[in-house]
Amino acid sequence: MADTDTDTDVVKVQAFGHTLAIEVPDPASAGRVRGQWARCLADGSADATVDSVRYGAEFDLDFAEYTVVSSVTLRLIQLCAGRLMMLHAAGVADPGTGAVIALVAESGTGKTTAAQRLCTTGFGYVTDETVAVREDGQVLPFPKPLSVIIEGEDHKQQHGPDELGLLAAPEHPDLRLHRIVLLERDGAPGDPPRVEQLALLDAILALIPQLSFLTKMADPLLTLTRHVRSCGGIHRLRYTEIQECADTLRKLVADDPAEVAEVEHLPPTGTPARGQVGSYHRGAYADAVRIDDEILLLIEDLPIRCSGLGATVWDATAQPRTAEELVDICIEMHGEHPDADALVRAAVEELCRYGVLAQG
Repeated sequence: MADTDTDTDVVKVQAFGHTLAIEVPDPASAGRVRGQWARCLADGSADATVDSVRYGAEFDLDFAEYTVVSSVTLRLIQLCAGRLMMLHAAGVADPGTGAVIALVAESGTGKTTAAQRLCTTGFGYVTDETVAVREDGQVLPFPKPLSVIIEGEDHKQQHGPDELGLLAAPEHPDLRLHRIVLLERDGAPGDPPRVEQLALLDAILALIPQLSFLTKMADPLLTLTRHVRSCGGIHRLRYTEIQECADTLRKLVADDPAEVAEVEHLPPTGTPARGQVGSYHRGAYADAVRIDDEILLLIEDLPIRCSGLGATVWDATAQPRTAEELVDICIEMHGEHPDADALVRAAVEELCRYGVLAQG
């Protein structure tokens, strides 16, 4: 619709329960933007517009449309902080069941190519950028334009999923997170795709850098591990060309989720207790879980893995402990060692350096 007061066309798009207005300078540009965003255009039932994104008419066409896509995506992620688990991933869905595979990768390492290739070979297009998951496991689609690399150029062109012939995903209520897969394109020509399941704690540590606003969520590590366990853990896909992986991924979707390690939630219990001068107590942390014999802590937005002596010391410092007490506790748990005193004190020093422990 045109805004005659400002001579600007407005294209409204919606995703994740929010509606944004893209302010476009002329009808021709508005037509291109509507075509690119055809699967995200707001309908009559859309929420009220909460924000607007400006089309940079001062830039060349390709860069202006690229900045629109980037700005819309970033703003939607910001609006959903703390409400949704958001994976930096492409999302493809089984068209029959709505089971979604989140294909996780860093920027520039294959998400868009994966979405484009797989969604012309039988998978439905959910997104190529942000897989947003509700607490109950439902996935909110974001079928945005795809940023396609132009050979010989340093920028990308925006193409809508309709233009690229990508199969549409089932309607939203049927979309559920079913698998989380880390992409690793490291195969040699002719190598078949390989899928491996990662140990739970290793997998979570690999996944955390590819999450948006994790620490804004309530019980962030508990929420994350619940989603991961419901997917049967996290898999790594090693491959050469993603289009060769369609059958491998279809089999992964068809299989029932595997049993994975149990998780014990260790939430913060308020202000850490302080003891006598020279004693040690737990530092402040956002959330923690125990997986097998290890503890994963979230201190501000930094994940810390505590194993062996580190886990024992952290467990013991729910109340203040002196260094001598911690040495005795570690000997009781792990047995005698000629260098026990030095080893425990070194572990305590390292935990203090990362804020896991604090001195009274």
